[in-house]
Amino acid sequence: MKAKFHVKKFGPIKEANLDLRNVNVFIGPQASGKSVLAKLYSICKSPLRFLNEDYLDYASLINFKEMDSDDFEIEKFNSALADLNINNFLSSKSYVEYESEIIYFKYSNKKITFRRKFKSDISLLKELINSENKKEANQLVKKYFKKLDYFKLLSVFEIFESRTGKKLEDNLAEFREYAENFDFSKEKFSLGELQEIFNCLVIAEKKYLGSKVKYIPSERIIISILRKASWNLQRHDIPIPRHILNFAAEYEVASNKLKELDLSFIDEDLKYKMINGKERIYLSQRKSINLSESSTGIQSLVPLLLPILNLERNRLGKSSSYVIEEPEINLYPKAQYELIKFLESIRNDGFDDSLDSPYIHTYTTHSPYILASFNNMLFAYKKSVELASDSEKLKKLEKILPSNTWLNPNNFNAYTIKKGKAFRIFNRKIGLIDENIIDDVTDYMNDDFDRIMYL
Repeated sequence: MKAKFHVKKFGPIKEANLDLRNVNVFIGPQASGKSVLAKLYSICKSPLRFLNEDYLDYASLINFKEMDSDDFEIEKFNSALADLNINNFLSSKSYVEYESEIIYFKYSNKKITFRRKFKSDISLLKELINSENKKEANQLVKKYFKKLDYFKLLSVFEIFESRTGKKLEDNLAEFREYAENFDFSKEKFSLGELQEIFNCLVIAEKKYLGSKVKYIPSERIIISILRKASWNLQRHDIPIPRHILNFAAEYEVASNKLKELDLSFIDEDLKYKMINGKERIYLSQRKSINLSESSTGIQSLVPLLLPILNLERNRLGKSSSYVIEEPEINLYPKAQYELIKFLESIRNDGFDDSLDSPYIHTYTTHSPYILASFNNMLFAYKKSVELASDSEKLKKLEKILPSNTWLNPNNFNAYTIKKGKAFRIFNRKIGLIDENIIDDVTDYMNDDFDRIMYL
């Protein structure tokens, strides 16, 4: 995924031009605007939040209703901002522009401009099918098979059922084998199949427009308290920000579905279990305590992981994109490293030229250890390319850092946010984060140490 994100005069952000990839990191001091950018990005990437529902019905997607700003409800955009507690930052001078390979969105002068990138090709495909031009229609759908994983998956579903006469849900094993051996480049689809594929492209586009980004707030540590005191808080009308209440509801769903969570990547015997409606942390097979009695690091970690892993478990056709505020909260540096490795081990960037990767991970942080964690994964990927012909050294690299955590520099970017602006700290030429940024905090402390020593 590649996207351009341009923000001006929005709360603490004076101006920021960002080149976003599958994995993005924002670092900076308190109140610099890291979270504001991350929240705004999560909204822009999910246009279904502020599109009129009538526009997104099946007929409208096919008939290509022309749109202007009156077709949008600005109130819906404001409501989406309010959901993440940033609506008060929007002013008459604010400018927000987001462009990916899928959509174009702009907010300027209190008006919204929105464009679907697939619109012309979907329209052309419809015309080709209606005119029975199978040759060009086949060429067009194959172009999108190479770029859109979900569209490709939907199309294989339809072709499998139409050609075999078997229902997918009753023949999953056979379908997997069928899909693995299906070569789109050699296929010549009939008009009937092209019509089904066209329908799949329309459905896929609606899914991309509605793809939501899960937001994991820094205040997640209070979730276990909210669960125990929810009725009391409502009775006394305590004003809790909407994004925290929304996250608490998501966490409630996830904790009721995932009854157990292995935390051994933090500590060998550590486990989370939901037993008879009570959340327990197992320190060993026999010894356990309530989640609310555990360390603040664990109370921050469990609400972070459960919603993400619940998404991953039900990922088919859904987005696993998320934004995490301050993943390092209350965690020892080694645990920060293990957490980032764990989170990135479940990422899958799909095909090299795929435009619709469901794994878009964004982190806001104060911690140089988070940057160092990503640098190791970037470096491991670079080293794996160098060692591609040396199987023995590749095995040794795998033991140091598992290959499912290696991070392609083409899919990564990092920025420091300060004084209302964004500065890229990722050196794309060498494929690593600037080490001066990682060492900046320790250098600052060492300066004081040196001054004391030389007194």
